[in-house]
Amino acid sequence: MVGTEICRLLTEGGKPVKALVRATSDPAKVDKLKSLGATVVQGDLRDAASLKAACQGVRAVISTASSMPFAYQPGENAPRTTDQDGYLSLVAAAKEAGVQQFIYTSFPPMAAAFPLQDAKRAVEQSLRASGLTFTLLHPTYFTEVWLSPAVGFDFPNRKVSLYGTGENPISWISFLDVAQFAVACLDNPAAKNATLDLGGPQAISPLGVVKIFEQVGGKPFEVTLARFSHQ
Repeated sequence: MVGTEICRLLTEGGKPVKALVRATSDPAKVDKLKSLGATVVQGDLRDAASLKAACQGVRAVISTASSMPFAYQPGENAPRTTDQDGYLSLVAAAKEAGVQQFIYTSFPPMAAAFPLQDAKRAVEQSLRASGLTFTLLHPTYFTEVWLSPAVGFDFPNRKVSLYGTGENPISWISFLDVAQFAVACLDNPAAKNATLDLGGPQAISPLGVVKIFEQVGGKPFEVTLARFSHQ
């Protein structure tokens, strides 16, 4: 998603790109990267040796991969193995290879502790201590993910499951905009060792989003509020 769009923007701009893909990657997605003009390199965040090889001759690393939410496999492809240990190996490999810039896609700190956040914060700390020139991207909620049937926003059938009250304002952002920010950070002095908070210009609550869909489509939505309680 974000990674493919970044490859498209870079190759269209005439920049040579290596795209790291797993052996199990969808062949259609790999072919898409090749059609864009990217050089496909096989590797895995969980395979440190493959990362060392992939980083050779690389001037900048732009990272977007994550085990969550769609590639999650308990104990095998999970926040600890991929988003934390895998990325720590990538930071080490980038430093060893003399990479000049590392652009890392993360998200803003949240109050609760959970595995993916723990992984993101550990990698950010590692980058700050690495001596590499880094940029931390902190986008908010991707509209294409969080406003999709996969997570309960079933707009084709006009049914939505919201968590909590649905009134919390969110500065949604498209993955297309995140990709543009990532590319714009390359060789940009303003991005050197910077943390960039990314979000839409106007915060809109999930219930507010539902109202927009209803107004545009001219039909009401069935809304279910999921609430949590401590037992």
